[in-house]
Amino acid sequence: MLVAVRRATEHPAHRVNVLRWLSTVGETLGDAHLVPPGTPGAEPPLVKIFKNAYPADLPKRGERPRTGSGRADPAGDTVRIVHPLLECPESVDPGGVFDLRIGLSPEIDRTLATSGPFRVASDAFTLTITLFHDGFTLIGGSSTVTIEVAPERPHPVITMQVEANDDPAFRRLRTITAVFAADGVPIGTASRQIRIAGRDGKDQDDNSAGSTRPGGWSFDPAGSRADVELYLIRGGDQAARRWLWHVRSPHARIPDTEDALLVDLDEMTAEAMQRFIRGIERREGRSHLEHYLNGVAGHIGELVHDQVWDALHMAAQAAGGPPTVLLVTEDAYIPWELARVPTPWTPDRPWLGAQATLGRWPYLGNRSAPTPPSAFDAAKMAIVFGTYPDGIALPAAEAEGKSLKAKYGAVEVVPTIEKILAALGGEVTADVLHVALHGNFDAAGDEDGLMMIDGEEYLSPEDVGGVETSPVRLVFLNACQVAQGRQVFGTYAGMAAALIKIGIGGLVAPLWKIDDTVAARIADDFYSDVFADNETPASFLRRRRCGGVDGASTQFAYVFFGHPRLAITWKGEGSHGEVFPR
Repeated sequence: MLVAVRRATEHPAHRVNVLRWLSTVGETLGDAHLVPPGTPGAEPPLVKIFKNAYPADLPKRGERPRTGSGRADPAGDTVRIVHPLLECPESVDPGGVFDLRIGLSPEIDRTLATSGPFRVASDAFTLTITLFHDGFTLIGGSSTVTIEVAPERPHPVITMQVEANDDPAFRRLRTITAVFAADGVPIGTASRQIRIAGRDGKDQDDNSAGSTRPGGWSFDPAGSRADVELYLIRGGDQAARRWLWHVRSPHARIPDTEDALLVDLDEMTAEAMQRFIRGIERREGRSHLEHYLNGVAGHIGELVHDQVWDALHMAAQAAGGPPTVLLVTEDAYIPWELARVPTPWTPDRPWLGAQATLGRWPYLGNRSAPTPPSAFDAAKMAIVFGTYPDGIALPAAEAEGKSLKAKYGAVEVVPTIEKILAALGGEVTADVLHVALHGNFDAAGDEDGLMMIDGEEYLSPEDVGGVETSPVRLVFLNACQVAQGRQVFGTYAGMAAALIKIGIGGLVAPLWKIDDTVAARIADDFYSDVFADNETPASFLRRRRCGGVDGASTQFAYVFFGHPRLAITWKGEGSHGEVFPR
């Protein structure tokens, strides 16, 4: 990482954004107590380095108001600010029982890892709190509790008894996470770490990685819920194999899971997924590609808990067709869209991404992430494309950029690091940003992200993460492999996570290498159908996954990060006729 930082900061266009990202990393390392907490004048050495490299007067991009967002937050005294409350001892003995207090508070607790204050209705509403507590047992209680909030009781709190499991398979440093929802709409999360003392009564160091530091959501009273909300969070075991599914649904016939559903993921998950993706790319154009895709789908489908499949099947019955599914996941590697459904509920291809209208949303660690919006307006588009040197030219991508530019009156952005970051930062007026470039996934090297027009430089996720905030609402990255994620310091990372952190409400991108000509046709179809209000981004991709294979994998490569019901109202110029023949 430090080598990559040194190389990146040699380039002036990278420098400011990389240093902004490092300042965030420094705070995370500070939370990890790399030096004993409470030591007078002590700070983690890396934090000092980052603070020296990131002076207070470093220029920041100003936040611009997001017009036409489609959000309908009430004004005046119809909302109020509250804070999550999650109180328990810092340390307990193995097998020890302790009180856990959860609810709402008028004051901020700076010892709590949280997404920040919650904006809630001033009048009465039902508060639902779901607990993830791997390594702990709730005594006489459920993992999901409901509390009635009223003006005369604005900050309710309940107390639960919890036992720390005396099992060496769990980490000493464990996490209890609470997901808060107001009248069914997620409003935020909070988590607290608890150290389990040694059997001799003394605390033991825990150097294992993977503490759960969940992100949060902003209250959106106008939000439209999906038929099923799935949460996939890592557990608290030493081997980092335990993962927990949780199901929520607005349909009365689909009960929310009282306790998280446990599944085991192999410790080599990242390597396995990379092998599957390379296998797909090597079989491009071969008649047996569909067999390989179905084989991969079978492996992924086995990682979904049976009760999750049952809930999805009931949701399909309630919806009378493909259900809408919002998947909030801390896993950065697995293409859940390919998961094979054991008993398909439609005659379409038996993959989750074809059986359901699926939108995924990354669980972003202890940094706040906005809720995926269910609607917004868009009137301006910017398009990034250009002419690469001979040998790596993308003629269809160039034609794609020129045609979309003419069709929607888009602003052309030259593919350089400086220009793209400026567009994301708001220096170009755009609600939609379309990118037609080369892309590459290289988690261990420097050739990672979007390839610039010189064929040498790459716009990395860390560059993007350094943008303070973005007014762009929708991003379509028509570039190879850029939807792939990774773990950085135990947190979901990658290009998708970086864009969502700066405020992007919807993102379309491919997981593996894509065909230049097919990708251009898909892009034109996407805007024609979505801007004409015929489809949502998620339903568009579901329909593409239902098509034939014929040795081509490009149409299955795209995934959507956002609300499965996201409706985009295009108010800009442009017709909806075809540019590329279908």
